[in-house]
Amino acid sequence: MSNNINKEKISKLMSTEVKSMVAKLLARENITIQRGNYETASFNLETRVLQLPLWDNISNDELDLFIGHEISHALNTPADAPHLFASKCKGIPFSVCNVIEDIRIEKMVQKEYPGLISSFRAGYTALFKKDFFQLNEIPMSERTLIDRINIKAKLGSLVDVPFEADEMNLVNMAFNCATCDDVLDEVNAF
Repeated sequence: MSNNINKEKISKLMSTEVKSMVAKLLARENITIQRGNYETASFNLETRVLQLPLWDNISNDELDLFIGHEISHALNTPADAPHLFASKCKGIPFSVCNVIEDIRIEKMVQKEYPGLISSFRAGYTALFKKDFFQLNEIPMSERTLIDRINIKAKLGSLVDVPFEADEMNLVNMAFNCATCDDVLDEVNAF
């Protein structure tokens, strides 16, 4: 039994190291990879550090999704984006900008690396099954527009996300941003 546990740990560690190398290759730079007790993955645009969670039950699909998402920030989000957002979108929560930027960069990375499309689908399906987005705890009727846009973007047809007719212009704009400037314009429309 103990021998099997050690083999599993070694296999998981080797897989994680390989995925770290793949992340650097996809990002096309020597980004730093840190694994730790994080709630989710993140990428620091200034320090070029990708943080990956070390969940006991993280699947390969989830890890591939997180890596694909975060390396797209490395490739497609300008390093000064947080400063641009702070200066051009005063009084608007950062989460609004982040959700819209996430939609943009996820489309971009899947277009550039089509092999990630199935990883994104499977990863978001796994997160949906784990109730990562707390769908069982917070009803859609109590969620903000930006939270519902985020859920629709990430979970697609896995969940029915209602939007009011007067919200559809903002929803469509969020799904059609092509540049970081488009994101800033969209955020200011909120």
